[in-house]
Amino acid sequence: MDESMSMFYNGAAQKCICINTGYIERPSALGQSVAGWNYYLILDERCPRESGYVYSKIFHSCYKFHKKNSSLSYDDYSTICENEGGELMKIDSEKKQQHIADFLG
Repeated sequence: MDESMSMFYNGAAQKCICINTGYIERPSALGQSVAGWNYYLILDERCPRESGYVYSKIFHSCYKFHKKNSSLSYDDYSTICENEGGELMKIDSEKKQQHIADFLG
């Protein structure tokens, strides 16, 4: 449970399935499309929810996705993150890359 970032819950069956990846939208490919299962992204108290941040237990950090805007540069995005009290994440490992790809679905 400590590594769970999201979960499926079936109230009628009183069962939950926790997964160590978070998805913004309910993933369709995880085999839980049967009626009665609800999807939840687990948010952590360490992250400002009102700003849209999600906590990664894998990387022990909060992060947020900003929609790509081709008119913005790296420095622009860096400034946006700094203004929100964070810093622009550097994707410097295959593990981070895969985690972000999984999160985005």
